[in-house]
Amino acid sequence: MIELYHCHDARSFRALWALEEMGLAYRLHLLPFPPRFLAPEYLAQNPLGTIPLLIDAETRMTESAAIRSISRHAMAPRRWRSAWTSRTTACGWTGCIAARRR
Repeated sequence: MIELYHCHDARSFRALWALEEMGLAYRLHLLPFPPRFLAPEYLAQNPLGTIPLLIDAETRMTESAAIRSISRHAMAPRRWRSAWTSRTTACGWTGCIAARRR
């Protein structure tokens, strides 16, 4: 099952909205903001302490725009899962690089 770590009024709402729109089953973990200071146990899941964190089997994503862009692939058959994981990694790095260029 997909797990989403979310804070009220944070960018993680993008991922939450995408999961709801697609009707996917997920487990929601609601955290206080900012979790790196107010929920230190969360650092075991995401050492950066940033929100969101989406976990689906072996895939872990922390970039809200990439999660939203890629989440439609979660509905694809399992045989396509390896392609999704590769694309997830690529989009994660793309988001990281774009943020550093600003």
